[in-house]
Amino acid sequence: MWPVVTDTPSAVQMVMLISATTMGASHLVQPGMWNGFFAALRERGTVGLVTNGFINSTPGAFIVALHQVWSGPAILLSLFGWLLLLKAAIGLIIPQAGMRVMRLSRHGNGAFRLAGIGLLVIAAACGFALAGY
Repeated sequence: MWPVVTDTPSAVQMVMLISATTMGASHLVQPGMWNGFFAALRERGTVGLVTNGFINSTPGAFIVALHQVWSGPAILLSLFGWLLLLKAAIGLIIPQAGMRVMRLSRHGNGAFRLAGIGLLVIAAACGFALAGY
């Protein structure tokens, strides 16, 4: 049974539990799909960089604005939000750096599986926080 969410940080944790579980599992079982997606973004140059900026800044801003929790397992979600926002800002403000980061995805499926594990860790932290740990 899903826990009843009665406060804003818990609502953010619930949204990210669902989202990070789905995205993390997808990265693990379909890394080639993600590799192709980021290859297409790279090929678009700065247009792809802007798209990547939206992909990272939207959940990053959502977490930063509504989830400033600095204790327990939920701290991972707060840090994740700030890192997403930082990644988006760097890419959008310093495009050369953003393109270098997007080129890192050329390292193959292993990098996407690793990202999937990271997302599942975020999901687990959200689950533990919602469970009261």
